[in-house]
Amino acid sequence: MPTPREVVERWVSSRAGDPSAHVAACYAADVTVVDLDGAPLAVGLDALTRLEVESYLRVPDRRCRVVRVVADAEGDTVVVEALQVGRDTVDAVPMSAPLLCWWRLDADGMIIEEHRFLPWERRRILDDGSFVTPPAPDGSLRRSAGAARDLVARWAEAWSWDAGLAVDAFVADGVLVRPDSCDPPTVLEGSAAWRAAEGAVHADADEPARVRVDAVVGAGDTIAVRVAFGDGPAEVLLVVLDDTDRFVRIDRFAPHAHGTRR
Repeated sequence: MPTPREVVERWVSSRAGDPSAHVAACYAADVTVVDLDGAPLAVGLDALTRLEVESYLRVPDRRCRVVRVVADAEGDTVVVEALQVGRDTVDAVPMSAPLLCWWRLDADGMIIEEHRFLPWERRRILDDGSFVTPPAPDGSLRRSAGAARDLVARWAEAWSWDAGLAVDAFVADGVLVRPDSCDPPTVLEGSAAWRAAEGAVHADADEPARVRVDAVVGAGDTIAVRVAFGDGPAEVLLVVLDDTDRFVRIDRFAPHAHGTRR
């Protein structure tokens, strides 16, 4: 019987490729896969293959990064804590979500029972340490591109819930919000002014406008964000951050940029 570590390594490596081969290599013929509440996700290899093919087609570059493996003394019960990373069909940048699996193995090291937790619908922009940039010329530390993406993801999540609260949480008191072109120009000075403007926009809405982030570029204290609010067209925000990761200046570039959305 292979060791738990060997079972995990086989599962991780095969899951990055053909889903049918992955199922055949890792799961027993009478496998049962359930969620953490015990609701069945798949019973048998055919059903599991269909489930994995659907997942693969949705996230074709899916990869798993193992965080921790725990096994019992007999080695037939294994718990795997991991991170699934990849791009969904609607994602512009790599995303990540926690993955937790509890396995019961048969005598050949094949998975006969799996409890799976993968909240991919709540995925976040991946903060990848490989994107870390060199220090600034003055020797100060700079944010990585991954950290910038994670900051924008948290801002977008908060804004989609409540724009006013997002302003309070992410925007400096003295923020300057400038559109790229207006006649006459409308510049918002201070977080209170921006909060009031957003409150006026959403006053008659049944729910807050969902924010869709298409891309985040840059590192350090200046980043560019391509974003769309609700059903509106995409726009680009040039954001300057202070030392506490709060927005101190935002230049908006969009066809409808007038300090706030119409």
